[in-house]
Amino acid sequence: MNKKAGFTLVEILVVVLIIGILVAWAMPSYEKAVAEARSAQLQSSLSSAVKASETYYMATGRWPSSFNSLTFDSNLTTLPGSASTCDKNLLPKSVKRGKDYELVIYHASGNLQHNFISAHFIDGKYKCAGFVHYNYLGNGWQSAEADLKGKTFCAEYLYNRNCGEYNCKIFCEQVMSKTFKRYVQLINLFE
Repeated sequence: MNKKAGFTLVEILVVVLIIGILVAWAMPSYEKAVAEARSAQLQSSLSSAVKASETYYMATGRWPSSFNSLTFDSNLTTLPGSASTCDKNLLPKSVKRGKDYELVIYHASGNLQHNFISAHFIDGKYKCAGFVHYNYLGNGWQSAEADLKGKTFCAEYLYNRNCGEYNCKIFCEQVMSKTFKRYVQLINLFE
């Protein structure tokens, strides 16, 4: 008899099934690694902006209300006005946007004086999640929020989320392995 070398249909299906199982097993780990790499970019940009704002404060005695007054390396574009992707009721003063994230300075005077900088994703599964650093909270804030000053938190805005829920907590808890701390100004904070 003349036998031809080759694989049977069953053998090919078994191999395809094994490859499918391996891909299904590896995909969540891959997605988490990509999210962690993207979050490192956010943290780096936020850190640069925070250092520049602290330098500005030391030189002028005031916290910056615009990125135009800060000097730091970034490949982000300063947007005219204050159109931030993730803010519903907060009033951003200055916005710098990159390909898939933005940096925002929030600055207010009066009763609720504050200055904080946010770095968050503007699209994808983790839209409106990222990090926030509180430079200053004035006298109008509750004493319970005094411990926020000078700290950086993992943060998730409550609005404009892609998870289909009002309050998802998917980035900080699942990707960054942070624990919920509190809700402040329409933002969930995690440590």
